[in-house]
Amino acid sequence: VYAQCLAEAIAPVAAGATVVELGAGSGALAADLLAALAAVDALPARYRILDTSADLRERQRALLETRLPALSPRIDWIDAPPSEPWR
Repeated sequence: VYAQCLAEAIAPVAAGATVVELGAGSGALAADLLAALAAVDALPARYRILDTSADLRERQRALLETRLPALSPRIDWIDAPPSEPWR
């Protein structure tokens, strides 16, 4: 439900943008949010996850590749906040 509400709030600006999630935990929010954004044709061009834990990154990657394999090329992991403007 949280991801659906968040998707509704950011859909007007998400399409074609870069979305950055800080500390994605299991990756469940990322998966739910991307699915909800896809349902309203508002997918971001890039979905970046800032997480410093190698273990969590692998868990996130596994979950996202299982649930949303077609969106894998849009998702990447970063070690620091991006230097370019982001929302």
